Amino acid sequence: RPGQLPSYQHFIDCFARDFAWAAFSDLDEFLLPLTGDSIVPLLPAWSRFSAVLVQWRCFGPAGWMERPKGLVIQNYDVRLDDDQPVNGTVKSIVKCTDLEGISTTPHEFRVRGPVCDTLGRQALNIPNQPSACHEILVINHYITKSKQDWTEKLRRGSPDRDDSRPTYNAQVFDNLTLECAVQDDTIKRFAPKVIALLAASEASPEVTGGVKMSGLASPGLASPGLPSPRLAFPRLASPWP
Repeated sequence: RPGQLPSYQHFIDCFARDFAWAAFSDLDEFLLPLTGDSIVPLLPAWSRFSAVLVQWRCFGPAGWMERPKGLVIQNYDVRLDDDQPVNGTVKSIVKCTDLEGISTTPHEFRVRGPVCDTLGRQALNIPNQPSACHEILVINHYITKSKQDWTEKLRRGSPDRDDSRPTYNAQVFDNLTLECAVQDDTIKRFAPKVIALLAASEASPEVTGGVKMSGLASPGLASPGLPSPRLAFPRLASPWP
């Protein structure tokens, strides 16, 4: 049975108390600060809110039919325009002291107070925002990757639903191939550091469950010794609404 929402609840019940903030995202979603190289310095600007809603930038297959070698952030570099409605979809960075529980979707959480967009403006706590906000921090969402990856994703199904509805629209791959026209290399500046960290993690067997870096814990399991503020990343394979 799909485990995404139960896993989020498990994190809330067992680990949230150990962190100041938690970012709930999927394995094909990459949080990208548009300036600087860390999310942590951005958090104080949103501290009077219970959560900040970060909007998608959806990337297409970039011509790849088979899974290429190298990093996702290097291989997929064309995306939809920001004004496309799907790019109004959000994922949440939630203040753990205000985190009350999950909703019926991984795009919305129950929190005590108001939520904001990345410009610090109060926003509606809903999965898809009525207006675009791709400032300061975005999520690069690599929906399909290659045709090979997309076919495997269709076969796996959704991690957050268990019913008779079609999990994904099979036309998404073709639609993104046609509609992704924005060349976006912004995230590629992180590629050298990611390559170095992956090499270090392979050389160090004690580094498991993700790479620890700059006070961030991935994929959301409690890690001792991280400086404040602590930011957790509970993650699972991606859904497509």
